[in-house]
Amino acid sequence: MPSEFANAYEVNHPTSNSTASEQKPNTDERATASATVHPTRSETLHLTEILLAGADDDMDDAISTQNSLTENVGGYKVRVEIAPLAKQIFTRYGDIVKESIFKSVEYRSSVLETVCNICQRLRSTKFPDLTCQELQSMLNVGNDLEPVKVDIGWLHGRLKETFEAKEFKKGFPSLVESRTKTLQGIEETKKTWADTKEEYEACMERCRILQERLKKLEDDVGTAHVQMEEINASYSNTKEKLRCFYTRSLLHGIL
Repeated sequence: MPSEFANAYEVNHPTSNSTASEQKPNTDERATASATVHPTRSETLHLTEILLAGADDDMDDAISTQNSLTENVGGYKVRVEIAPLAKQIFTRYGDIVKESIFKSVEYRSSVLETVCNICQRLRSTKFPDLTCQELQSMLNVGNDLEPVKVDIGWLHGRLKETFEAKEFKKGFPSLVESRTKTLQGIEETKKTWADTKEEYEACMERCRILQERLKKLEDDVGTAHVQMEEINASYSNTKEKLRCFYTRSLLHGIL
């Protein structure tokens, strides 16, 4: 993951000139947040550790400069360049940090900026250019924010889908190869089927011709039997008549 993007995931310290009590969460809030935060750690400084770390005294000058570059969105101060994105999120999903365990506006602003940073990165980056490591860092942030009741289910779900798509992409070349081989096998099987069908049809035609020949031969045999019966009758009658002439006198029965 590019170092400049890793920095974008880090939550800024509160930027308000409010009193110390507003800038730092009370002991109960700090304990509640620590108990609720998901244990996953990203390569960057742990989100919830930053959120709970409090503001350093030596950041006053930086805070003053940052305040001049922020814009108020729904009561929270965010960087001017991500303010339009924050407004879109609020329009679509409402105040996503309102129900979080963080009570101060400063910490909620930091959380909102973190979410906007992720959305901005997703919007400006093509899928092939997004690394699995970078996505995992984003997922780690989501794992940290959901338990502390930041409403980012919509974003966390998309991050999971994108990460799964990246995992699918790893196995895609072998899937393409398998698909190509399977298609080739199908084409070869189709050709074999067509050849076999043609051979079968030729055999069926030969069988039809043979059946016709058999039928004709059967008819011929039947006709021959009829003729044979007629011949046998004539043969017997003729034989009897001839026998009389051969065995008796030619005047038998008249003299």
